[in-house]
Amino acid sequence: MDMAMNLLFLGQYDWGNLVNRVARSLNEVAGKTVARVWTLERHPLGYPEDVVGHDPTPDLVEFAKAATWVVASGDGDYWYFDKMRGRLPLPADVRIGTTHAGSAYRASPDLYNEADRRRGFEARFIGLDSLRFALDDPTVQAHLSPAPRIVDAIRSPGPRLHVAHAPSQRATKGTAAILEALVGIDGIDVDLIEGVPFDECIARVARADILVDQMEPSIGGIGALAIEAMGLGVAVVSDVRHVTTE
Repeated sequence: MDMAMNLLFLGQYDWGNLVNRVARSLNEVAGKTVARVWTLERHPLGYPEDVVGHDPTPDLVEFAKAATWVVASGDGDYWYFDKMRGRLPLPADVRIGTTHAGSAYRASPDLYNEADRRRGFEARFIGLDSLRFALDDPTVQAHLSPAPRIVDAIRSPGPRLHVAHAPSQRATKGTAAILEALVGIDGIDVDLIEGVPFDECIARVARADILVDQMEPSIGGIGALAIEAMGLGVAVVSDVRHVTTE
């Protein structure tokens, strides 16, 4: 990516903590601030890239004046995207794009594809687990997670079953119900992986026998972490009733 670009991610919420992580990664690679996130409410893992609230801050206004892209935070936040970008002094030639974190897009890709086309987004950034639904769309840019750096991914059988769960957002993962179901079962140890760096998260997943991923029945699906866990040979439990197969 051309690091001369300035990207402003804009939406009510940072669904799935996607744009928050992308913005931070871009800034780390560039060695300067090339991406910001403006949302109505801070993500629990909020980063310095975040600007939160109804009113733009003075530094966000200055950033917007040089923005090359303004990107919707995704999954149908179009009305908020339009309303808030209208409050910023964006350049006349600013380009527009959108992201899709995964779950909503995965359930109804055709509807989102059509909505995105009507809006005229020049690029769409689709999460790793949803990429296959947009392979025929040349405007899609794939956001791929970095390869996990695992020192010891070999699990030795033990007397107790090691079960891991890593919620990016507790509500969307069904964390409360998962923990309630697991607590008190004899013979298992539960590792709740939360609020830690990616390297530590993936290393702890690699040591698990089972990863329990997205179990909220209204969302479900297979997230990026589930794919990474399966690549490490870890058994994964997810609610897949809403996964689109055609």
